[in-house]
Amino acid sequence: MFTGQEFLSLRKALDEIPIIDTHEHYGEAWDGPETDLYALFRDSYVTWLAHDEELKDEPGCLLRWLAPARDNAYTVSLVRALRELYGIEQRELDQQMVGGLAEKVRAAYKDKAWAISVLRRAGIQHSIIDPLPVPGYLHEEASFHLALRSHMLVHGYDRAARDHGGDNSFQFAARFGHEISSFDDYLAYVDFWVRHHKEKGAVAIKSALAYERDIDVKSVADRDAERIFDSGTKDPAEQKKFGDFVLDLLAKKAAEYGLVFQIHTGLALQATSHPWRLMWLLDNNPDTVFDLFHAGYPWTQDVLAMASERPNLIVDTCWLPIISPTAAVRFYQEYAEMAFRADTLLWGGDNWHAEETYGAALTFKDCLAKAVSEKVEGGYWTRREGLRYAEGVMWRAAGRWFGIET
Repeated sequence: MFTGQEFLSLRKALDEIPIIDTHEHYGEAWDGPETDLYALFRDSYVTWLAHDEELKDEPGCLLRWLAPARDNAYTVSLVRALRELYGIEQRELDQQMVGGLAEKVRAAYKDKAWAISVLRRAGIQHSIIDPLPVPGYLHEEASFHLALRSHMLVHGYDRAARDHGGDNSFQFAARFGHEISSFDDYLAYVDFWVRHHKEKGAVAIKSALAYERDIDVKSVADRDAERIFDSGTKDPAEQKKFGDFVLDLLAKKAAEYGLVFQIHTGLALQATSHPWRLMWLLDNNPDTVFDLFHAGYPWTQDVLAMASERPNLIVDTCWLPIISPTAAVRFYQEYAEMAFRADTLLWGGDNWHAEETYGAALTFKDCLAKAVSEKVEGGYWTRREGLRYAEGVMWRAAGRWFGIET
């Protein structure tokens, strides 16, 4: 992707450094035999792009489906991964090659160990998982660490309300034997939800509310939250008040139980997902470590400003390199110059399958090596200093903040 002697040397060195991947969405069947080539594309970010027809399980259809999206970084990254993993030398896929690739993927997933071997080949030693579609699902894989998706809890104003993933907190409470008839019962359940999963190994609480409401949070009195609880209100302002109360409560629970609070910012509902909208929540919870996702893209400059002065903020570049490799290179360079602490920058793939993560890891290492090599060539760092920074992004910062040993 990039060129230059210093880049090539550093890029090779990065392949020898382990990675703690801070964000993935692997569900229960992530490594199952039902995974095939077409599932890899349907469950990828390529699906989010323009397509002229519905994807059918047929090589010619896949090529036509990809055509309008062929230049996007999501596509380039995933296709690159498939070529490397399945031994395809030709860069441009044709119908015959796609048919052969489909057979190779199907054969690979007959081996239960295939998907984890792909992660190891990428250099990933540990992964933090927000499992979809089931919040709190616990993988047996010892190198997987749970991020507890908890934003269903903000909808406690109505027993029938669900988050954008279709989850309902009252139904989940019933699964755990919790009968909720009062506001105090609900508060007790919130505490249980966090504490129980912490005991099961969770390392983070996760909120992806940016896909369904304003991420802005304001102070809400207990009495107002109690009044709105289970009221069935249809008033968006009242619904937001209850949600604000719960988000602040979750931030406090994160501090109480020693968990990082991961929050999606940036691309989602773009009018209401600017990271500055979290200022009150961050500043009102100084004991909580907040992990700001996606470097707030496209508002990366504003995240740099936030990261320059907040001791309770770490910044996660999960997803960023495959959104825009160009933006990622610049962010890695500027973050080193601006950050309040040196060990506060992270990376995660943010994918559903190992192949897409593999491609994301390749792109991440390309971007990081390019960023570091330019600063070494410009005299900002020695090679040793640049590699130390790269190690921080790849594993050292995540190990520190999430308590994960490589």
